[in-house]
Amino acid sequence: MREPNSNTPDIETDRRPVISEEAIARAQEAVDRLSARFDDWMAEEVRRMSDAWFACQSAHGSDETLETLHRCAHDLKGLGPTCGYPLIGELGAEICRLTSPAVRRGDIVFKPDLVREHAEAVQIALASRIRSAEAPEGSAMLARLAARRTLSR
Repeated sequence: MREPNSNTPDIETDRRPVISEEAIARAQEAVDRLSARFDDWMAEEVRRMSDAWFACQSAHGSDETLETLHRCAHDLKGLGPTCGYPLIGELGAEICRLTSPAVRRGDIVFKPDLVREHAEAVQIALASRIRSAEAPEGSAMLARLAARRTLSR
């Protein structure tokens, strides 16, 4: 049995590169420039989701239109929090559940009224700039929709 080598540290040192304050400042400036466009990006994504919902209604929830709506809602789910609209992200997540592949397979019943209410809530949240569920309006909106989902089971 050998004696431990006292010259070798027991724990490896952290060898991650050090990021300079200048690099951090440049990155923050880039984010600030992009953030000026977040509302425009959200408006465009909400318009796409609204168009997809209209097409879905017109086609009586065909597989193709449900899939398109699901993709748009998925985009909102990710983009909402990134662009400062976590409430829209939550609503997008609910629309994803309501238009999931299980609905397209027929394992879960498609509930167009519930999808419509969630799609309208997304539009209201953006138009009224209700960004978060912590806002009284956002909290009330989510509670009302949760109650509707419970009733429609």
